[in-house]
Amino acid sequence: MASNAATQYRALLWLFTGMGLFCFWPAFQGIRGLIPPLLGMMSGGAGVLCLFTGAWFGVRGARIRIAERQKKADAVALITIAAVLRDRDETELRSMVAKGGPAAEAARLVLERRKQGLRPSGSQSTEPSRP
Repeated sequence: MASNAATQYRALLWLFTGMGLFCFWPAFQGIRGLIPPLLGMMSGGAGVLCLFTGAWFGVRGARIRIAERQKKADAVALITIAAVLRDRDETELRSMVAKGGPAAEAARLVLERRKQGLRPSGSQSTEPSRP
């Protein structure tokens, strides 16, 4: 789902596109001589200005949506890397954190989770289970 800002930019895109197309009708009438030619030229100029403004709003909204998709993709990739690294020992994870990069962020997350008491899925607790 697109953010509120991206949705507003998309609405402005269509608003200005509609206004631009509407402004071309008097421009066409000016060419045909039904209204004064100066009024038709001004209307045509306003139509072009509206279309360019609409295009600008469309590009801004598209950039926001692309950035949101990239952020979501990065989060999914980070979770996937963390899932792969969860079974590694702490020395390996600490060396990955020291190297840096995307895997370092995932290794840091795994180490934080372990510090909070969450262990890898393969480790067993030494406490006997209670019936």
